[in-house]
Order: sequence, then structure tokens, then C-alpha cells
Amino acid sequence: MPGLEFRYVGQDRLPSRLSEFDVERYFALTDSDIAAINERFRRDRRAGVAIQLVFLRASGHTLDHVGTVPRQLLRYVGDRLGLATPTIASLRTLYLRYKTLYDHQVWACEYLGLTSIVADQWSGLEAWMREDAHESLTIDDLLQHAHYWLYERRILIPAERTLKDLGRSIWADIERDVLAMIKATVPDAQLERADAVLSTRHDTSGMTVLEWLKTPPARHSPTTMTETLEKVRFLKELGAHMWVLDAVPLEKQRAWAQRIQARRPVKTRGLKESTRMLELVFFLRVTLLELTDSLLYQTGRRVSDLVRHAYEKTRTKQARSAVGYRQQLIAIKAIVQDKEQSAEEKIVEIGKLLDALPDKPTASHAASVRETLTDDHHRIRNLLVPLRELGFEGRDGEMSLRQLELVGKLHDSGATELPGDCDVAVSASWRDMVEGDDRKRALRALEASAITGLRKGLRGGSIWINHSLSFRERDLLLISPAQWEGERQRHLSSLGLPPTADPFLERLTGHLTAGLAALEEVREAGRVTIGTDVALHLSALEALPTDGTPKRTRDLMFKEIGNAQFADMVMEMDARTGFSEVLLARKARDANELVALYAGLIAHGQNSMQRASLR
Repeated sequence: MPGLEFRYVGQDRLPSRLSEFDVERYFALTDSDIAAINERFRRDRRAGVAIQLVFLRASGHTLDHVGTVPRQLLRYVGDRLGLATPTIASLRTLYLRYKTLYDHQVWACEYLGLTSIVADQWSGLEAWMREDAHESLTIDDLLQHAHYWLYERRILIPAERTLKDLGRSIWADIERDVLAMIKATVPDAQLERADAVLSTRHDTSGMTVLEWLKTPPARHSPTTMTETLEKVRFLKELGAHMWVLDAVPLEKQRAWAQRIQARRPVKTRGLKESTRMLELVFFLRVTLLELTDSLLYQTGRRVSDLVRHAYEKTRTKQARSAVGYRQQLIAIKAIVQDKEQSAEEKIVEIGKLLDALPDKPTASHAASVRETLTDDHHRIRNLLVPLRELGFEGRDGEMSLRQLELVGKLHDSGATELPGDCDVAVSASWRDMVEGDDRKRALRALEASAITGLRKGLRGGSIWINHSLSFRERDLLLISPAQWEGERQRHLSSLGLPPTADPFLERLTGHLTAGLAALEEVREAGRVTIGTDVALHLSALEALPTDGTPKRTRDLMFKEIGNAQFADMVMEMDARTGFSEVLLARKARDANELVALYAGLIAHGQNSMQRASLR
């Protein structure tokens, strides 16, 4: 929906204060406006009709509120019309007769081309609002979107009460439909149990179950992961992971869930049953999705910590090995330089020193890290076993899921070694340890391969969990298949795309052919060369003749400004334009807030200049 462009759309009164930017941007009078007002109205009526005109153009609503008109707007209208306007005025002082106000509003509507809404337009507005209500988060958002719809069609926004009555009716119908879907999806026994258990006291935390679920997770410590998993397990026991509510947009689910999140638990029990059930179901569902994401993020951080610790241990081990290797070389050198021993005795002594060296070849650094990671098998196992409860899904033949399934079976059977006839697939980097003679280390390597593969699969999208926000199936992250089939043509039409890929690819191929032909022309002209590295190289640019105009302009500008500090210039610009009030959407509370805003603007400008210079 529009943002800054439609800032005042739908408002029925002027704010108490207006910045000069707002007046110039939203309540400006054009030369044609002034000419029309001067031609139609006498001098003592022009200020009032000008205010009605600019307000109607900015809001799409007639100005009937009798509050005080902002001084900035009065001063601007007086300057533009050449009138002496009062510094304090309201509609009562500007209009002593209601008929004059009505006549000015009728003229402003005719001048701007605004018409009152008729029956057919009411039907169209109602149909559009019913469609928009499926995605609007609150009834206030729905009404604001209706204001935009009317404004863009140059229809005068009707009385607020009439529009609110229509919005409440549509919103009530949407809530009834959602409640019907919930009752058809969620069994009554689960609804009753969820409604009853949330007000009970939690066993360990000392708070109610609802407050316990509201408590956000802390850092990725083992205790935090255990508590998060306990909450996920509790919600899955209620059956929240089986509630298929994808027909309701996720942001709308969050909006209903946020009502319980922001309300005291005791207030929730006092709600109407239908409202409480609606908010309760989406609170449990959204909480499960968010907690699952938190648990997966915590697991990913934990895996990263384990890999980092293994890397540090490997680096320390390799440093110690290098020291020991150097000491062996020094000892061999001393034996070689010993003139009292014979050659046969030296060989025997050197052989004794070399007996301590391992026979296997030196592994790469990455292989050494993987081997060190398997030594930390207790923490890997404690991390891997609880993840089986989440219910991972993935593409056919996903290795890490098959590894997780096999590891789970071995843990359930109490096995401490990987069977020799195991045929589970592993990546080439883990194959040597999994197929090695040490079957205990092979099981540990399979566990490490499974946990690292799960992390990569979740990040890459080949593995997912249905009760998750960020790690769900790719189709559910975008548009559901059923919704795409029903709305595919509308989306393609709004994007200007053809129904099949062939015309789109033909257009891209045509652009590519034209680009290659242009490249061949500049290559023949010697402006581009193709090097031995099969890369394009531009010829050296020739310097343009010096143009003195920018320098003269710069000198004149600085001469006009004179000696001034940059901070003084920023404050002067703010005093004249009021940009700080626009950015903050209010007046700054104190000088510190203004300093922080100015510093942010300067930092943003410097960052933009650096990016431009890098290009």
C-alpha cells in the first residue's frame, strides 16, 4: 500500500502543526488554483476556500472539523493569495454561515473532479474490501486501504461511521469464516484441552503455562535448547503441528497471535469464547513455528561452536606436532654429527627415534578437523538425539535424513559401534572414517556427518520442517500450490508476464543476440579486446578536455556561502525545511535526538559515497 505519498489520505481534520515541507508537499496551491479562486470568489472568501481545496486534495475528505487551522498553513495561504490572514483561526472564524462552507466544499469537489460514491461504486468497494480483508492485519488497516481505493478513483471519502460499519461487517464475516475453518481443522478435544491447560501452573517455572510459552528463548546454551525443545514438545502434544491453517496468511496469523502476546493472561480468560478461541489457536500455532525456528537457529549455532572448537584443537595439535617433529630432527642431527658412534650405531639410534612416527600418511587440515570433531561425540549425540522429535522431511535420497534415521535406530538399540554391513550413503569427505576399521569411530563419524548435513540441508532448502517459519518447504515459503493454481493468471497479468516461458525466453534471447552483435562491433572498432583469459578488456579511456564551468560554479557557490561549519549548515537547512520532523514523524524531543539524527544522515551519506566510488 502507498506510504509517504498518501500520508494524509482519509484524515478528516488538520493536524495541530505542519512543517514547511508538509505544506509545500501536500497542501500546496498551484498557479491555476490561485487563478480559479481569484476568478470565482471575492477577496474575503478566498482564504477559506483555499484551505478547503488543499485539504480535499491531500485527504480526499471534506474539512468539517472546527479545530484550529495550523499557523504554517494560514501563513502559506496568505502569502500565495496576497491576503492578510490571521495567525490563529478555525472554521468557525473563517465561516460564519454553514451554507458558505457547503458552497466552498461543493466547488472544491467540482474543481478537483471528485464525485460522491454511488450504489455501483459501493458494491465495487465492498467486493474489494472483502478481498483485502483476507490479508489486512487489523480493521484499521482495512479502512485505511479503503481510503486509498476511493482516493485513487477520485471518489469523495464518505462519512467515517458508514465506512466503519461496512468494515466491521466484512471483518466479522472474515472472523466467522476463519472460526469455521478452525473448527473443521482442529478437533474439539484439542481446543478444550488447549483452552484449559494454558491457565494452569507450569511444573518447573512457577508461572502459568501461557506465561511460560510467552517467555522468549535466551542464548544458545544447552539449557536454553532443552527448554525450547520442551516447549516445542508441549505444543506438539497439544496437536498444534497438525493444524493446517495455511489458508490464512501468515502475517494475519501473527496479528491474531500478537493480541494474546501483548495482553495479560488474566485478561484473556475474560474474552468472548469465539474471540478467545480464534486468538488462542493462532497463538499456539505461531508460537510453535517461532520456537521451532529458534531451536534450529540454536542448533546451528551450537554446531558452529563444535566445529570451531574442533578447528582450534586441531590447530593446537598440529602446532605441538610441529614442535615434536622439529625436536626429532634436532635429535637426528645430533646423532649424525656424533663422531664417536659408528655408522651402524647411528642407524640403530635413528631407527629408535623414527619408531614413534605413525605409519599412516599425513591427513589434510580439513580431515584432521573432522577427526577431532568425532572425539567430541558426547555433545554431538546430545545435540542430535532430540532433533529426531522435530520430524524432518526432505527430497528423495537426502543423505543426512537417512543417516539421522540410521543413527536413531542404533541409539534405540543401544549399539556403540557401526555395523560393518551398513550401506548408508555418506559424502566423500566422511567416507574414510565411516568405512574404516575402527567401528566406534565410524559411528561417531556418522553422527557428525548427520548433524553437519542437517545444518547444510536446512540452509539450502533440501530439508525442511512443516511447523517452521524459515525452514519450511520452498513452495510454502512463497505461494501455496493451491493458491498459485487459482491466482496464477492474475499474478502473471499484473507482472506483465506471458503464461508460458517460451515468449519470455525468446525476448531474452533477442536482447542477448543484439548485445553480442553490439559487442562484435566495438571489438572490430578496437574499443574492446578479448584477452587470453577469455575476459573482456576495455581500452584505456582518453581524458576529456578540461571544463571550467563546474569549477566556476563551485567557486561562486562557496563565495556565496562564505566560511561556515558543516554542522551549522545542517541545522540551518533543518530550520528552513523541517526535514527532521518529517524523518521522525514528530518534533524532536531534545537536542540529543537531533544530534543522533544528523549523525545518522551524515553516516548514511558517507556510506553511499563509498559505495559509489567502489563502483
